[in-house]
Amino acid sequence: TGHPLVDGGRKDTITTVMAE
Repeated sequence: TGHPLVDGGRKDTITTVMAE
C-alpha cells in the first residue's frame, strides 16, 4: 500500500500515504 490510485482510492490508503 502507499498509492491511493492503485488501491482504488481508499481512505485508509490515503492515510498511509500521508503517514509515509
